[in-house]
Amino acid sequence: MRLLVIRERVPFRDVVPLGETAAATRRRRMLRDEDRVAAKRCLLAVVHRLRRREPLRYEVASVLHHRRHAALSEVRALARREPEAATEVGARECLEQVVERAHATLNSVGSDASIPSYATVHGRRCRVVGAPASLRDMPRAEPNTTEPSSLPPLKYAGGALDRAGAERRDPAWVAAQRADPAARVIPLWRGRVLVDDVETDHPRAALRELASIDAACADAPVALLGLDRNGAAIFAAELGDAPEESLDGVIGGGSFVNLRHVGPTLSHDQAALLGYAHGLMAWHRRARFCGECGAPTTMDEGGYVRRCTGAGCSAHVYPRTDPAVIMLVVHPASGDAPARCLLASHGRLPNGMYSTLAGFVEPGESLEEAVAREVREETGVEIDGARYVGSQPWPFPSSLMIGFRASATTEAIRIDPGELQEARWFTAREVAAFGDSSDDAAAFRLPRADSIARWLVDSWVAEQLAASDDSAR
Repeated sequence: MRLLVIRERVPFRDVVPLGETAAATRRRRMLRDEDRVAAKRCLLAVVHRLRRREPLRYEVASVLHHRRHAALSEVRALARREPEAATEVGARECLEQVVERAHATLNSVGSDASIPSYATVHGRRCRVVGAPASLRDMPRAEPNTTEPSSLPPLKYAGGALDRAGAERRDPAWVAAQRADPAARVIPLWRGRVLVDDVETDHPRAALRELASIDAACADAPVALLGLDRNGAAIFAAELGDAPEESLDGVIGGGSFVNLRHVGPTLSHDQAALLGYAHGLMAWHRRARFCGECGAPTTMDEGGYVRRCTGAGCSAHVYPRTDPAVIMLVVHPASGDAPARCLLASHGRLPNGMYSTLAGFVEPGESLEEAVAREVREETGVEIDGARYVGSQPWPFPSSLMIGFRASATTEAIRIDPGELQEARWFTAREVAAFGDSSDDAAAFRLPRADSIARWLVDSWVAEQLAASDDSAR
């Protein structure tokens, strides 16, 4: 399903969804007045909940009577899967996506429907803030054919910092940023990140003054992450093996925690910021010595380069990212048999958790070749083509997960016991009945909520359930 993204101002009534047939256009224009009212009620209820930071629950979207339009199914799926998306900073992204879909729905039921104006959410202006009184004046919507449209943005992606790639090469400029009283630093200690309000529903990155780092650990490596929206520099500092009792002035009311544990509860902005800091400083810990000559390396360019100090070497070492493909393999519907997806469990996952297949890209192969090879090696299933759908930085420690959806041409499963414990085909309704990743009592569990694996699975389930609802009518 294609996400409608507002781009430029033209009369909204001129928009026809890409690929829509003339018959579908006629049906869309023949919707009843009660459908128009239902769509507007959904939009108003969603915005009301988001403004009050209330969970976006399924019953909010259940007021929709008309479900033939794809946008309605997307709203329902988002509400059902992401009740926490409407809290803290996450409300912003949720509001932007839900409002865009609801506006698309209102467009499908008539351009004369009135709509409310929206307030700024958590200090950032949404794309549809200050909406006109009628959809006749709304900006045009254009399709985005890349992302599964019913899902929020991927966690650990979408960071808002300006990385200052040109300026950071100037040591004097970097030193001036460190000396700026407005500069802040994210402390890390033994691979853990410092987080404030970790016991609440809204944990956030602990931003400390650089003076506290200098006082606690004068030789701590400090890397520039970038500039925030106000132009203030944000750094990350690795406190190494300093005794915890010596860090009281840094910790304050925060806690050093494993990012894997707190990641699912972070808002998208906070997850992107902490993931960036965690990944960069993990590279610094691993790159202290030159891979060419073994001599120590030193930090340069604000922390984006390490230079070898060995005589006659002077090699430059850059942050490492390991590309890995991750794919949802789908067997299409045939006759009375519904479409199914291939999920697997392995020893690294909690008991009962089933996830998508994944693997690192090997030398000399394309991403598509890596998808086909990994599926074949791990399950014996053959595929016919793979379609890219999105990517996610995965800072554990330094992977880039490149997501695909692949179409299977065979069904027989022959697992590699060295990689998997079990692999099975599941229908969308079976997957929809899975417990959450944290539900220890569930016989089958979904992948982690902050992973692209969950994103891939949820998008497919939403599409299949929406298609099933449509066909039932």
